[in-house]
Amino acid sequence: MMIQNKSAERSSPEAERLFSPLLMAFFLVLYVFLPSFILSVFLLLRVGSPTVAYGCSHAVLLALAFYLRQRISMEINWTTVLVFAGLLVIAHAVSWYFFDFFHDGLAYFQPAISQIAGGFNPVYDGYMDFGRGPDIWSDVATYYPKSTMYFAACLTAALGDVQFGKVSHILLFAATLFYAAETTRGESLLKKCVWYLACLNPIILNQWTSLIVDGDLASLCLIGLLFANSFFKGKMISGVEYALGIMALALLFGVKTTGFPYGSIIIFFICVNRLWTEYAKRPDERAGPRFFRALGNAFRPGLRLGGMVLLVSCVLNFHPYITNLREGKNIFYPAVQSFQTNQPSYLDQIGDAVYPTRHDRFTRLLFSIFASPMSTLSPAWIRSPLSSPAPDWRHFENSYNIYAGGLGPWFGLLLCAAILLQVLLKGPGNLWLLLTLLLMTFIQPHAWVLRYSPFVWLFPFVCLDSVPEKKKVFIALPLLLAAFNAGGIAFFSGRYQWYFNLWLRDFFEPCRGKIVFMDQSIFDFDSIFKRFSVTPEYVNPEEVVFHRNPGFGRLAQDRDAKGVNIFLAEDLLPPPEFSMNLSDEAALPWLYMSEGLVPSEEYQEGRRVRIWRSYSNRVKFFMSFDRKPENDWLLTLKGKLYTNYALISNLSVVPFVNDQAIGVWKIDRTGNEQTFVVPRKLLEKAFNEEGHLLKLMLRMPAVSSVSLSQWKTSDFGLELESLELRPKIGDDDADSK
Repeated sequence: MMIQNKSAERSSPEAERLFSPLLMAFFLVLYVFLPSFILSVFLLLRVGSPTVAYGCSHAVLLALAFYLRQRISMEINWTTVLVFAGLLVIAHAVSWYFFDFFHDGLAYFQPAISQIAGGFNPVYDGYMDFGRGPDIWSDVATYYPKSTMYFAACLTAALGDVQFGKVSHILLFAATLFYAAETTRGESLLKKCVWYLACLNPIILNQWTSLIVDGDLASLCLIGLLFANSFFKGKMISGVEYALGIMALALLFGVKTTGFPYGSIIIFFICVNRLWTEYAKRPDERAGPRFFRALGNAFRPGLRLGGMVLLVSCVLNFHPYITNLREGKNIFYPAVQSFQTNQPSYLDQIGDAVYPTRHDRFTRLLFSIFASPMSTLSPAWIRSPLSSPAPDWRHFENSYNIYAGGLGPWFGLLLCAAILLQVLLKGPGNLWLLLTLLLMTFIQPHAWVLRYSPFVWLFPFVCLDSVPEKKKVFIALPLLLAAFNAGGIAFFSGRYQWYFNLWLRDFFEPCRGKIVFMDQSIFDFDSIFKRFSVTPEYVNPEEVVFHRNPGFGRLAQDRDAKGVNIFLAEDLLPPPEFSMNLSDEAALPWLYMSEGLVPSEEYQEGRRVRIWRSYSNRVKFFMSFDRKPENDWLLTLKGKLYTNYALISNLSVVPFVNDQAIGVWKIDRTGNEQTFVVPRKLLEKAFNEEGHLLKLMLRMPAVSSVSLSQWKTSDFGLELESLELRPKIGDDDADSK
């Protein structure tokens, strides 16, 4: 990497070919790969920690740099050292400065990464069943692929901030640029620009401030495809490039569930291309012997590449793939619950809303490419190439879920122009790369959500790359179109996130050094220039929605479905030691510190609220347990089932105290009361933790979650009347079934 020839006499073609930028790409990928791999080994062996894994990765990195220096007789190139170090500084500074406010980052990745960094071992601790659905951090930390998540956990543990987990986005993106520069050596500037612009994937540009891994998926797919293209073009593959390909493919297998088939397809076409090449070498030989000879010649390198990737992936991705097989689940659980299910998935339901009359996946993809960008569940529509793209950029500002047109408003025009140029100028084309891209695209049932298949961005560039060198001037206009498309997404997305972070700093100015609680939010804020030590508290790890317009303190009005509840630790009230009747005004302070309850339809402005109902499948109360418990406590709940045209006779409610179930409460339309024992250890845990947070959650598994109910009261749910928390004295009886 950081090397140059000691003398002209000692230089060699191999050494010259291994010189930067290939080694830059190699070490950038290695910087992400090593902590992930070492932490995977530590978790399997139950040794070390993420911090130790991070330190070991740096030691290995330095040792390998000195080994290569000795191996290829080169000395340190300080310019390359400064470029590499500068990229690391930039990646860490940008990750630290920008807060991840996207839903998936807040809901799944931040808590999962923080838990692994804090000592959670998914190999042995496993799924922590809190009676919830599959959309929470414990599922993510156990069953989801997490090669870059392990990297993020190492940085979080070593540097003390989960926002550093985004470093992999910038490093892998930079690696694609350096590797593209390596694979286009000796070509004209325009041909180089083809692949440089191919690296500017809109998915990366839209998600670079989030812990969401679609951008990493895009970068790793591009590295894998460029690696495969070297095979397709018959280039010599050096040892460093081979190692780069193995690391990138192993990370691709583990960055996301869809990375497994994508990486497998890349390896498959490398093997098939080698088979075809070997078969074509002896045209005069009989077909049978010729085929088996070619098969043997192709099998050995294919087995070597696939075997190495599989071996590394078995360690790096022990969870989820091997764990799922060991537990009798399908290999892609929980992304694929069952291979035999006929139930439409959540994404299928979204697709039916965006493409109401176009249900097959191929037509959806076609419309998504040419449609105006759409981040809402509204029917997609084809935009005119001559219309202004200004309204379309707004969808990329505060959303990563672009359901249509996810590669930008001009991508459809760019694709048509590239295909037309290849046909008119009779370019030779790159059939192998196109076949690889096509199979990767159509193996994904939801490719129309283009963040799931970000490599669709590469199709026009593969076409432009095949334009003959003598007619290369014709590709200038499509390249300019691609630059405007990528630049528009980068500008509008970056501008919004810059100003949003400025707003966050102003918003949290009064909270400097204090403990902040947010319902339906996780917050870990910091900044290079204005560092606020706001302590994060994971108030609601089940389903997180970051509200854009929060308000401090207790709400001035009655709690409603769209309300927010952000408060400081000193705002928390102690548990009510009397029977708290929710229709009484005395209960309002606790109701303001709750979530999931709304006034019933009978509520009218100016009248006392007499009935509070759940609007989702969970109700929470936040309290401060500021006394040392001497024994168990009792929780008494009173309520009934309400129904709106739903044929249901009873409802199961599972009470949780600090994320641990304490029983099951079955209620019906007539209403009933039940008392549960709250173990002393749960109360001690709340008392000993900073902030003394006591969470009381009532979960109803049969009721739709807030994301599915769209903030509307479900057809049936809980009508809560009163609750009481009190110390257990003597022989107090409690039914805690």
